[in-house]
Amino acid sequence: MEMLSYKICNRLKDAGFPQKTEKYYSVIYDGYYLQPAKEAIVRTDEVIEEHEYTRSCSSPNLSELIKACCKLTDKRFELHRSNTKKYWYAMVKDDKDQDIVALQEDGKSPETATSKLYLKLCPKKPKEK
Repeated sequence: MEMLSYKICNRLKDAGFPQKTEKYYSVIYDGYYLQPAKEAIVRTDEVIEEHEYTRSCSSPNLSELIKACCKLTDKRFELHRSNTKKYWYAMVKDDKDQDIVALQEDGKSPETATSKLYLKLCPKKPKEK
């Protein structure tokens, strides 16, 4: 199981993905630049948000990502590995015609492909003025 990159986790948070998982990335300003933590930090929200310069986001696992995708669509979710075994494809298919792919995203891991699909399925938030 691969942990998602900080960049993808941050995009998931901005898209409204639930932040109730056990693994988090935490980015703390050190005076020069923002630096992602080298590994997931297992903490509660209160501990993570204690530092005023922290921008934390959860790192969901594959089952959490699949459940979240399924909540956003009534189409059938599928996850496939490519013939070369280098990529994964997360997709939603039309219920009436199983050969029609409604949406598809790829990634080097099933978690990455599924998180990208979630971001595509997510309703766009209106920009704040």
